[in-house]
Amino acid sequence: MILITGGAGFLGCHLARSLAQTNRADLAVCDPALNQRPEVLDGCPIRENVSTEELGEFIQDNEKSLEAVFHLGAISSTIEQDLRLLVDSNIRLTGELFDLCGLGGVPFYYASSAAVYGNGSQGFVDDDALASLAGLRPLNPYGWSKAMADLLVSTQAASGNPAPPSWAGLRFFNAYGPGEEHKGEMRSPVAKFHEQILETGRARLFRSSNPDIKDGEQARDFVWVGDCVKVMVWLLDSAPQSGVFNVGTGQARTFSELANAVFSAMEVEPDIEWIPTPKDLEGQYQFHTQAEMGKLRKAGYSGEVTALEKGVSLHIAALEAASA
Repeated sequence: MILITGGAGFLGCHLARSLAQTNRADLAVCDPALNQRPEVLDGCPIRENVSTEELGEFIQDNEKSLEAVFHLGAISSTIEQDLRLLVDSNIRLTGELFDLCGLGGVPFYYASSAAVYGNGSQGFVDDDALASLAGLRPLNPYGWSKAMADLLVSTQAASGNPAPPSWAGLRFFNAYGPGEEHKGEMRSPVAKFHEQILETGRARLFRSSNPDIKDGEQARDFVWVGDCVKVMVWLLDSAPQSGVFNVGTGQARTFSELANAVFSAMEVEPDIEWIPTPKDLEGQYQFHTQAEMGKLRKAGYSGEVTALEKGVSLHIAALEAASA
């Protein structure tokens, strides 16, 4: 059996569907949102939807039959300001699940984030040495919570106390793909551009507030959700050396390139509306991210990367099929 927290979320539902297509069809999820959108797991053989309050007891009672725990449930809003909520959901729970999986001998894989890298001045190297983790400087409370979870888990792993036989913190970069409708303003730019173009024929891009970066030249490492899932399934199959790993493409692409890919997939002539960067993002905006992927490759991962244009085309096709 495989337990997925956040199983009705963006990454969680894609992982569950992928596992359901293999022999690993015995799944349990922990996600209160499953009651509101059960359709996201249609076709997945879900044995049980475990409540958050019962999560620890469930792992202890089923440790002999659990093949792995994927902890993908979290507060994922990059503008969340409630530190207590972030500590409870993103830090404390991650540490508790790590300990439980360590005691039970269950592999444990959790979602971290590229938000830990802040403005990128220190690079994007997935170094899990404690000094390196302590030196990260995220730009917002969400990024801070993910950095602290990485530090907590790595500290626990180095303490000599029981650790999971295999564990990994996955620093997902800018994942995109179908199934993120519930995320509202936290949806990927692909989904937002698609909606804007349908409504107005134009895509809205932030003007650059950095004098060294031109409008539209802000860049992120946009990674297709299917590639994220392939990494997680590989972890399950391979149980490589434990640690923190980047999950991206290794190539930054600009927002202008992304918008043009959406226009192309929709067969619409490009038309950009430039708008100011929102006030609530000032000082918290990452102008450039690009995953260093050498560590994951060295660990043995050899999956191909989906090109941005192909991934966007797949995403747009899924959005249009859903609305047909």
